[in-house]
Amino acid sequence: MQTVYQEFKQKLSYILEHPTVRALIILFSITVTAAVLVEIFESRYNNQFQNIWDSVWWVLVTITTVGYGDKIPVTPAGKVLGILVMMVGIAALSVVTATLSSVLVTRKIREGKGLQELKLKDHILLCGWNEQAQEILTTFEQEGHTKDTIVLINQLAEENVTDILARYPLLKVKFVRGDFTREGILNRANAQNAKAAIIVPDESVLSGKPGDERTILATLSL
Repeated sequence: MQTVYQEFKQKLSYILEHPTVRALIILFSITVTAAVLVEIFESRYNNQFQNIWDSVWWVLVTITTVGYGDKIPVTPAGKVLGILVMMVGIAALSVVTATLSSVLVTRKIREGKGLQELKLKDHILLCGWNEQAQEILTTFEQEGHTKDTIVLINQLAEENVTDILARYPLLKVKFVRGDFTREGILNRANAQNAKAAIIVPDESVLSGKPGDERTILATLSL
């Protein structure tokens, strides 16, 4: 029981430490706090704020600068709160937007470099790289395997991988950089949930191990 609690605590701590989650929590807190305050300030004197949902609507419209103008504070306290919501809310929304953009850009960069952990299922692994691997991709494209996701695992340079992706636009191709004989690299490609694996001699890296030996090691790892 203690172990389950510790695992849950670690996962929760990891989630809460994520920049996007923190920014969303701040934005949510501002929305709830401002909605409660404007309800307190306005409900007795302003029939535009008849319940808490009217207040939440006003806060969201104010933060996002949509400015419908269908609900306007009339009390001095409500107007001051409106100014604060505009200043703080817009800043918080900007932080959320910037954080989300940063996360997406970082993820895209990591994917391009083959460093992103893949969350796939029923995909096909293509371990290693040589002319035969290119022929395999060509065959997949010609036979119309456009719904299958193919994950390349090799140590090609980033520009070479970009050329490969551009060469086969009809295929869903992902890339994981690394030695396909290493368990950690296979885990990053989510090999345990792959439906098939194709192993070819890897010419993308110079290794002291013969190609056949590396193929055997990869087979054992899979």
